Amino acid sequence: MRLLFVFLFSILLGCSDNTLVKVIDSKPEIMVHPTELFFGHVRSGYETEQENFSIINVGNAPLHVDPSLIDGSTRFDIPEFQTDELVLQPGEILDVPVDYAPITYEHNGAVVRVLSTDEEEPEIIVIMEGYGDAPVIDIDPEIVDYGNISIGCDNEYRVTITNTGNLGLEITDVVQMTTLPNDILMEYGSLPDPPWSLLPTEQLDFLIKYIPLDIGEDESEVSIQSNDPKRPEAIITQVGKGDIEHWIVEEWLQEETLKMDIIWVIDNSGSMGVFQSSLSSNMTNFMNQFLTHMPDFRMGFITTDRSYFQGATYIDNNSQNPASEAASIINSIGVNGSSMEKGLATSLDALLSHDISTNFLRSDAMLVLIYVSDEADHSPFDYQFYINNFNTIKQEELISAYAVVGDYPSGCTYQGPNSWPRVADFGAGYYELAMHYGGEAYSICAIDWGQQMNALANQLTTMQFFQFAKPDPIESTIEVYINGQQVTEGWTYESSFNGVAFNDDTIPISGQTIRIEYATYGCG
Repeated sequence: MRLLFVFLFSILLGCSDNTLVKVIDSKPEIMVHPTELFFGHVRSGYETEQENFSIINVGNAPLHVDPSLIDGSTRFDIPEFQTDELVLQPGEILDVPVDYAPITYEHNGAVVRVLSTDEEEPEIIVIMEGYGDAPVIDIDPEIVDYGNISIGCDNEYRVTITNTGNLGLEITDVVQMTTLPNDILMEYGSLPDPPWSLLPTEQLDFLIKYIPLDIGEDESEVSIQSNDPKRPEAIITQVGKGDIEHWIVEEWLQEETLKMDIIWVIDNSGSMGVFQSSLSSNMTNFMNQFLTHMPDFRMGFITTDRSYFQGATYIDNNSQNPASEAASIINSIGVNGSSMEKGLATSLDALLSHDISTNFLRSDAMLVLIYVSDEADHSPFDYQFYINNFNTIKQEELISAYAVVGDYPSGCTYQGPNSWPRVADFGAGYYELAMHYGGEAYSICAIDWGQQMNALANQLTTMQFFQFAKPDPIESTIEVYINGQQVTEGWTYESSFNGVAFNDDTIPISGQTIRIEYATYGCG
């Protein structure tokens, strides 16, 4: 059969000098398998997973290849091959191992690009994917600056630890290192001492307090150790500075009070004769000084046991001789009243009476209460009760109070030129009321009532005393400014009412701004 085929083929071709030759093409051809690798879930920090893909030369000529990790997470790793390993003969296989080593709770992907001399398919992509399983410690906040904190004060913040991973978090130890003395303190509260265990999404918290005991900077580092594979030791820091002083700035605008309703509450008990006489004889000094400010005023007088106006009336701008009328009313009071002086109660009764509340008090006028007594108040309730009730009659900022009483805190002894010594008890109740409303307490034992009456007249119309909002100032730090200019004389700090008192001849005038700066120990 084969001979016949050859013979016929020769006949068909005829006579020819040409010969038919079969040509076989020689070229490399690449195949990669698989082109996707999935590593699954791997316990980060403890496990490494390995998968392989193969590069095969399925052609009939040598194949040059170059596998390289070109994109994605560095959690994947492929080996570096020698040059001769990257030349594959026909039928040869190159196995490429890929290691996946996650370091925390994460989802990773990457791409390996395989380049080759296969002309039809010079680039093949292998896609890789894997998951890392781990606990993850999250701490908030990690850095805290307390700033300047006064000695004895405290500031705190709450540290919250959360497990944001997908495996259980074990906190094995918490160690604090601080500067000395140890002013930054950790408080676990109801937490036991470590170790602590947190499930995924679970959290716990504790406090770190700063209570400076001395001046200067304080630092603290807290090391929190756990089984977080990426962050086995977390460091959180705290800094602060102890400061002995807390500075306070207060300002006032000096304004004249030109519309006022004044009620004098005068003790009419048996021991008050000499004091009523001093008040009466110096009323001219008071009224002359008072009237220089041209106030719009009403002035009435009651006693410590009678709540109606003495003389059955009050004096005002229309009075022909206010000083003389006032002195006359005082002289008529007498000393036959109760020995149980109830000045606070009597003044409240007066303010609530129909006659005084409707015919005397004006809604837009300052209410001024002036108590004169050589005894403590014996009203049935304490002074705070009366403050609360006065504030229902007038807004507190429209009330002022003054007391001419026995000296704080133990009373005083009066020795007049024509009388025997008289002991005046501390004017408890009246004194506290005056201090509350920003007034002043004058000594009933003073020899020169004229000077006191002048001071009281000035005090009624302008502020002479400026009470601090914060207690216990450091006296050496007090600085006084009038219209921005510091004044170092003409004022004193009065601890009895916790404020600055200007001398009678240095009281700031209307329109001036008074600024006082001072510091307090502790929290201020």
